[in-house]
Amino acid sequence: MNNRDYQRNKGNLDSEFRFPHGINVKTETNSKIGLRPSTCALLIELADLKRGEIVCDPTTGMGSICIEGRYKFGEEVAFLGGDIDKEINELRMVAAVECGLTLWDCTRLPLRDGLIDVWICDPPFGVHCGKTKDAIALLKHLLRECRRCSAEGGRMIMLIAHRIKELRRLTFPNEHVHAVRWKIVKERKINLGGMLAYIVEMAAV
Repeated sequence: MNNRDYQRNKGNLDSEFRFPHGINVKTETNSKIGLRPSTCALLIELADLKRGEIVCDPTTGMGSICIEGRYKFGEEVAFLGGDIDKEINELRMVAAVECGLTLWDCTRLPLRDGLIDVWICDPPFGVHCGKTKDAIALLKHLLRECRRCSAEGGRMIMLIAHRIKELRRLTFPNEHVHAVRWKIVKERKINLGGMLAYIVEMAAV
């Protein structure tokens, strides 16, 4: 269903239907290197966000998740995010102004301890991360840093594909990863453009 069909038939849609709010902000650049608005809407829906919560995408890329969240919740939920890629940050200047996106290293977040209620992210753990050991190190440092910045009862929604096995090994109840302090609550398999991926819900421990 495209946006025109949705506008014509929205009065007859099932009450459980959720249409991505970011449909009108998708650009040619965003479609190439960002998540689809429909995927972002799904991640946000699964996060079950509450009014007043602070949400962060630590590997925000083009800012798709924050844009979708801002369109859906307005000022009721605070969204922020950052990325280390300077070129991407230059491309998403409009999103940066609207959603407070910035340039940062996800393994050294410029955030105080206990600030973030919910993390929603799509980390770059594919071929762009180079060697497997480098990708695993990035994942471990990301999880550790997010845990440091998590509020009590913090939770995370992560979209991940190739590194699902590494994620399982890095989270509880594995006894050798006490420093990471995240526990997988639920995994969902999805088809992401013909590629098998997982939406993983985690809780801070």
